[in-house]
Amino acid sequence: MKQFNKITLSILLMLCKISFASLPDSITIFDKAWGLHSSYQYKYVLINNGKDFALYQTYQRLQKREETPNETNTREKLGAVSIEKINTLLKALEDQNFSVLQFESFGYNEQWIKQHIDTIFSYVKENREHWSKEQIDFVKKQLSVYANYQDAIRRAVGHEGYSDGAVDGGGTFEATIHYRDKAIKWTAAERPFGIPWTTGSSRSYNPAIPNIFSEILPAGQASSKSWFRTDRIIPLLAHQIFDDKCDHEINTISTSQFQPQIDKLKKKYQVLSAMEYRRTDGYIDRLETYQIVLHDSTMLSNVLIDLYLSCKNNTLFTRDSILKKSDGMVKSVQSIPFIKNFLLENPSSKLKIKFEDDVSVNSKVIEHFNTTPEQWKQFDQIAQFFKNAEDLKGLMRNSCGCNFRIDNNFLKQGIYFEISDAVRNSYSTWVLLPDTTIILWWIQGEGFSKYSIKDLEADGPVIHYVCRKFNQNGELEK
Repeated sequence: MKQFNKITLSILLMLCKISFASLPDSITIFDKAWGLHSSYQYKYVLINNGKDFALYQTYQRLQKREETPNETNTREKLGAVSIEKINTLLKALEDQNFSVLQFESFGYNEQWIKQHIDTIFSYVKENREHWSKEQIDFVKKQLSVYANYQDAIRRAVGHEGYSDGAVDGGGTFEATIHYRDKAIKWTAAERPFGIPWTTGSSRSYNPAIPNIFSEILPAGQASSKSWFRTDRIIPLLAHQIFDDKCDHEINTISTSQFQPQIDKLKKKYQVLSAMEYRRTDGYIDRLETYQIVLHDSTMLSNVLIDLYLSCKNNTLFTRDSILKKSDGMVKSVQSIPFIKNFLLENPSSKLKIKFEDDVSVNSKVIEHFNTTPEQWKQFDQIAQFFKNAEDLKGLMRNSCGCNFRIDNNFLKQGIYFEISDAVRNSYSTWVLLPDTTIILWWIQGEGFSKYSIKDLEADGPVIHYVCRKFNQNGELEK
């Protein structure tokens, strides 16, 4: 019996030695991230002491924008990680069944999705303040389709269709596993959950890897701890499904309540599209607005009216104004010889006459194009200090209204339109005054018609402010 116990003990000791030998001596972790306002670097080491892996922080560097970095090299023990958890990590890294990004790898099936649809919808409900029953039903239907989650994970996690270029920040996360005779370094991608994790030519999409690293990393330090948590996968994919399959469609669905009002426009126009316009830009600055794109037989094929109607008490702004004014606006714009010739010679280009409620030149255009008499006075005071004529010319381009100082009531009677030049790959904004004066306000792209950005003497890195008058034949006026 004693001999048997000795043999059993020897076997157990041998198995323990084999198990201990298969574990690494240590694991070093380098975690670095930077952004516009701050950056950090942390270095950790996990040391195998036989009973567990002691976790130490060996380096820390924290820096806020324009401040001296706080750097320490002190070795500090933060805790311990069980051998069981390290074994689980190693198995996850070595598992070759995760060579492809799959939603099912995260442990959710079709039944779970359908059972939790109300919770999933709650993640995207915040995207809008007002919801109709039709919109809710449509979004829930899309969120219930299991296949949509596979499409979404390729986009949200795999970055399919997105650029990986980090514009305002980035990071590096590396874990090196040190054995007595070798070292294996795994690197996380700059994507959600660090997926894919790579070593050499091997890559893994195993969600267990980031989860375990999240559990190992200390709280209150690097953002990687929360970045690697895969329990946020459903909210992440819900937002991606909403962006890809719902956002545009529900804006169209929302117009159904106004269909009788929109149909009245069909007596005169072809309604090309109608949808809720849920963003602010250089023309619209409120959310409760509906965009209706119109065309009729008096317009050239590439001329449209971009109509924006506000909504109050579930009623669209009256359509009377556009019905009364559209013929005159179209005739005025299409009567400009160089504009008409440009549109005829470039059928793939487009001209859109903008119209909000009852005016084309709205308050937003007046505010940014014409500015105010007070701003004109400020401009005159600043201009006194510009000795260089070229510098003054640039200032005048950016402060367009200071060139012309138009009476606002007169300006309100004008027409604001935009041209997409398919040849020059540009987008330009124009103001046609009641006295037929034509002003090119700003342009984005390579130029317009025969004019390059240099020819236009435009100012600005992306949006080039031109602020120049053209005559009817398309020649720049001095």
